[in-house]
Amino acid sequence: MGSSNNTQGGDQQAIIDRGLRTTTDLEGSEGSSIVAYKAKRYCPPIDLSKVRVYDPADFWVPIHSPKSKRVVLDPGDFYLMASKERFSVPPSYAAEMEPFDQSIGDFSVHYAGFFDPGFGYGAAGEIKGTKAVLEVRAHEVPLLLEDRQIIGRLIYHRMANAPEKLYGQAIGSSYQQQGLALSKQFKAGETARSAVPKS
Repeated sequence: MGSSNNTQGGDQQAIIDRGLRTTTDLEGSEGSSIVAYKAKRYCPPIDLSKVRVYDPADFWVPIHSPKSKRVVLDPGDFYLMASKERFSVPPSYAAEMEPFDQSIGDFSVHYAGFFDPGFGYGAAGEIKGTKAVLEVRAHEVPLLLEDRQIIGRLIYHRMANAPEKLYGQAIGSSYQQQGLALSKQFKAGETARSAVPKS
């Protein structure tokens, strides 16, 4: 079985037959007030083989936790956000993020889509969940998101066999135990320039 750890209820065993609900985190956490990154348009291409080279401010606009705990996504723009929950995917499972309810708006969530065996779990359950970084894009009209709004379901799929290598640092993955973070091509630390103020 998978597990979900939310900030209020602690560790919880979850029934995963119909998927785990995934909600947005617009409060900020882990010492950062940034709750989303909005991709800038017309940026130059990046070299994926380079690590900690690019200045995030040249590619992303950070959005800080609003007092209203609401964020409006502009149509056509691409955003990175974090889930409120922390998820674990045991070695015998893989998982896939699906939109929860299309009636809340025309949008796409999590373009990466798949979560490998061992995500937020480790080799023997030593990792107690990892936040999902959500890749979100509104399409035709602006989309209002609120803190703890359900936007997706994490659907678990049993593997025929557990893989020899699990998700994690051993295979070069850099997102284990992450909060909201940019990919390894960008310099570490919060983006200082072009910040969207609190509202």
